Amino acid sequence: MSSKLIYKLTKEPDQIINSLEYYSDQIINSLEYYSSDDRHSKDKPESFPAVMRRSPDYSQHRYKIDDLVSFAVLGLDVKITPDSEVKIIEVNGINSGMKGFQEAGVEYKGTPSDEELMRRIFSHFDSFKFDNDNLLEYIKTDLRSKNSCDEALTSHINGLGKEPIAYIAARLAVEGYFQNRMKGTKDVFTLDKRSLEDRLNPYLSGIINKDTLFTENRVLRNVHPDWESRYGNFAETLIGIERILKDKLQSDTFFDGCRGIKPKTHEYTEENFHRLVQAEQPKYVVIKPYNGSRGEGLVIVPATTLAEERPDPNERKYVVESFVSSKPILSEKDGQFHDGCMRYVVFVEENKRGRITLHDFGGYWRLCPRPISEDLDIDGMRANLAQGALAEKVSAEDMKIVREAIGRNVPMFYRNLVQRADPQREMKSLLREYSRL
Repeated sequence: MSSKLIYKLTKEPDQIINSLEYYSDQIINSLEYYSSDDRHSKDKPESFPAVMRRSPDYSQHRYKIDDLVSFAVLGLDVKITPDSEVKIIEVNGINSGMKGFQEAGVEYKGTPSDEELMRRIFSHFDSFKFDNDNLLEYIKTDLRSKNSCDEALTSHINGLGKEPIAYIAARLAVEGYFQNRMKGTKDVFTLDKRSLEDRLNPYLSGIINKDTLFTENRVLRNVHPDWESRYGNFAETLIGIERILKDKLQSDTFFDGCRGIKPKTHEYTEENFHRLVQAEQPKYVVIKPYNGSRGEGLVIVPATTLAEERPDPNERKYVVESFVSSKPILSEKDGQFHDGCMRYVVFVEENKRGRITLHDFGGYWRLCPRPISEDLDIDGMRANLAQGALAEKVSAEDMKIVREAIGRNVPMFYRNLVQRADPQREMKSLLREYSRL
């Protein structure tokens, strides 16, 4: 930042807030705020989005994504049982919530100290001078107010290549898959303004369906067709992954081969309920919508519960699982022991040689709102932040146990998952099956 701009910031208070917000973002981007490993672009192409009007082959510019064939965000809901076994309860996709990291006071491992932050600023901006103590304090406070784990994940994703990621994000948006971690979508597509205004008019649209609001009248613009041939399959694979992960029954099947880390999920029918109880002999059984989220619609019943006292499987598509208790976790907030489920986020990359790499972005405990009880109490057994769970830090020992278990098992799950989600690989698999007939 030039001394002229610093002078303007410190002498023109009307413009301080907007300028400081911009400046804080620039520090994160330009100073490799989280770690040097998060900067992946191998070269810096010309300004975006102009570069997308030409083929990605027009020059020797390369991106980190060019070494990959697939990637995904996985938000794993994990328990450590009383026997110290790690169990994955559910897997979420690119929109996995990370709000609880900040609530629990968890910082990304690469977040610099105040001293390191100041060193980076002074070393990066040769002419930088802090003429106002309030300016320095504002920058520190603004950076510390950010969710460092979520920011680091976002930085890592976009570091794969700003332009390819923007194109992939736009392709997802066209199909109705919305997220906020892959940036640049607005530069790649445009909306029909009149159609949008009509849809937002309460007298015309009634109840708005957020999943279809932006899927029509959207087109990619000023994008060379070679971007589709180069990066379109990344988008198609991500769409396939998101579709699978929305279906708890289908996503569970990809743990075959590493079943020890994931309790079996069954379609909820009377027959399957009794078969599960007989085979697994749980004390409690979880019944939940096959595509639910946020703990909504989840029911926990004793294994002996009669059919008339359980949800009707004909009214809605449910899945059924044995309830997995966690080890007792002491809450720093109330000093009592709670059942808890950890949210653990990884970014998975598969390179062209078939190697799968997990990048960990940390985890935090979601403790049930009420402490452990001998009685059936859903608020003592359901650990969802949206249902009042307590966000708390994970001990280094527990984090190590979970990290190692995920490192052993999730690569196999992801390999199975992407084999089905990638339309090219799925087609090859079908052709092989057909050739055997």
